[in-house]
Amino acid sequence: MTLFLNNKYTTIYYQIIDRAKARVLESYKERHHIIPKSLGGTNNTDNLVELTAREHFICHLLLTKMVNGPSKRSMCYAVWQMTHIKGRERYKPSSRMYNMLRKKLSETYKGVPKSEQAKRNMSLAHQGKTGTPHTEEHKQYMSALYKGKSKNYASFLGKTHSAETKQKQSLIKQGKNNPMYGRKRSADAIERSRQAQLNIPKPTFVCNCCGKTVGGKSNLLRWHNDNCKEKQNY
Repeated sequence: MTLFLNNKYTTIYYQIIDRAKARVLESYKERHHIIPKSLGGTNNTDNLVELTAREHFICHLLLTKMVNGPSKRSMCYAVWQMTHIKGRERYKPSSRMYNMLRKKLSETYKGVPKSEQAKRNMSLAHQGKTGTPHTEEHKQYMSALYKGKSKNYASFLGKTHSAETKQKQSLIKQGKNNPMYGRKRSADAIERSRQAQLNIPKPTFVCNCCGKTVGGKSNLLRWHNDNCKEKQNY
């Protein structure tokens, strides 16, 4: 188990822990590992304590000053996670606190050698490569998308239609898929269609506030109901 440094920060840390063990929190609380898991701590009951959100944050700040070496880097990163990582931040530090955390985190990584695998991953990331080569079909698809083509166009690159599909598309473009293709409508049929269109009643709407009848839904939404002048006068 990692031992903490013998300094005032360790003393304050254990004062907070001892006070928390002697009480029962009824309000919002957070579980804290007295010895962090990254430093060898476990999930045993004797290594867990319930803290308020403020106490939890303060304890993690104290932990950054209670250890040295790689352990210090782990503790700084833990505090950085609590304040920085998108979607997981629980605390909003001041600008001074943010600067201090960022500086400490940067200092802990100075002089730390990177593994060969880490170097290779960084090299591939800078090259925009994932290590898996793209197929020619995928390259054509991505090229078409970057040129502003639709997904359907891009996904069809390198493919051809069958003769049957070409014939169907030809008939569609000629209008031959319409059952009325090649037939002329009589003058009576045309007149009946025109009269039917003229006899269709236009929809009307009634304002819930002033009771006026409005000829269009857009006018109803713009000038009546919630926006009605009669309602504004009350």
